[in-house]
Amino acid sequence: MLKNYLVSAIRNVFKYKLFSFITIFGLTVSISACLLIFLVISEQTGFDNFHTKKERIVRVLTYNETSVIPFASSPLPLARALAEQNEEVEKLAIISSSFAGGDLVYNSKEVALAGRYVSEEFFNVFDFELAKGSREKALTQPFSVVLTGDAAEKLFPNEDPIGKVVNFKDRGLNKMGIDMDSKEVDKGDFVVTGVLKALHNRSHIQFDMLLSLSTLKSINPLAENKKRTDWENYYDYYIYILLKDAKHYNNLVEGLASLTQREFGELRRSKLTFELQPLEDITPGKFVNSPISLTMPKEVVYFLFIVAFLLLFLACFNYSNLSIARALNRSKEIGLRKVMGAGKKHIFFQFIFESVTLSLIA
Repeated sequence: MLKNYLVSAIRNVFKYKLFSFITIFGLTVSISACLLIFLVISEQTGFDNFHTKKERIVRVLTYNETSVIPFASSPLPLARALAEQNEEVEKLAIISSSFAGGDLVYNSKEVALAGRYVSEEFFNVFDFELAKGSREKALTQPFSVVLTGDAAEKLFPNEDPIGKVVNFKDRGLNKMGIDMDSKEVDKGDFVVTGVLKALHNRSHIQFDMLLSLSTLKSINPLAENKKRTDWENYYDYYIYILLKDAKHYNNLVEGLASLTQREFGELRRSKLTFELQPLEDITPGKFVNSPISLTMPKEVVYFLFIVAFLLLFLACFNYSNLSIARALNRSKEIGLRKVMGAGKKHIFFQFIFESVTLSLIA
């Protein structure tokens, strides 16, 4: 019986060629577009899932008096204040908002890399694994650099990178696809203290190398010392917090509110407010100024879901209309089948098989 339904369905596909072409073409386009949209959404929602402590990691966002959209960056003294005044904080990771990008030179070999200056607690907050080097000591000393596996292979194809000295010429390269075309600046010699394992998962923090944050103080101590006490400079650093327990989130929100009230009283010219953003809500997440990477906002994900639904709905609606219009032409066929003994159930399954066949072809 099923074989007869299938044979009949295939015959009708070839018999009504125009109807079959319009139906199959419409379903093919809509299903392909939907699958493409779902792949994009799946790719965007798969960021940072490899961090085992992701439920306890949050980022500090900053609002100024006029901003509707928050800044992903925060003032540097906020990090110290949070660590000293909130027992909910286990670790803090600080990342420079500006890229460190240019040429690393070793034995006359140059490799263009881009990365960030990060604090020594970076590997205690995030689960980037090291293939070589110590997680605890890799970023403690000034002029230390940790390379990704690919970067190390390019620069040291047949050598052990650990302990090697490279010269870094910063010229504004970054990992966001934007060439800043900055003037080349010699940042000095750096010691390779670690090599990362190949990352098979996606992270919203993009880099080829990580340089120790203490390097900045060694290069320009006056400017860095000023940033450490300047509450009104919220452009230069990102602050990530590892909570002792995910349940302490609300306590930290309250502590952050009281700290804000204390630091930005009536005497300050500018008033800033802060907000905590869980790591899992960064990508996709809300629109932010000064993003650490180019990621898809949550509103775009919702929009794509709606577009996918509308495309599929319109294809189904088109198919239903064409089937209803064609039903008038097939009334004689249905009547003849009933005369020959076909019941309501048989006719129902015949049309279902035709629909399934067209969908499978699409």
